[in-house]
Amino acid sequence: MLTIAISSLAIGAALGLRFRMYVLLPAIGATMAVVASQGFLQGFRPVAILGELIAVAVPMQLGYLVGIVFHRLLARILISMRANGRSVSIYPSAHSSQTS
Repeated sequence: MLTIAISSLAIGAALGLRFRMYVLLPAIGATMAVVASQGFLQGFRPVAILGELIAVAVPMQLGYLVGIVFHRLLARILISMRANGRSVSIYPSAHSSQTS
């Protein structure tokens, strides 16, 4: 169950970095469907399946929140650096000079 929770947290953080909130509900629903069907197929008790569903939904929401906060902090840092006159990009430059 810990592996499911950590994976769900990482997926939620990745979703929070890139997408808006509207993607969270379908992502949780799809993940819960997979976990519930896996639990039923393996013959787990309903209480155990419910615990796994909670272990999927809550960390994904927390990860999404962490991803949003990290995205906002990164955006704020980049905006302040640009306001100070620095040329900042989060992507590597195609024309970077490589010295040999």
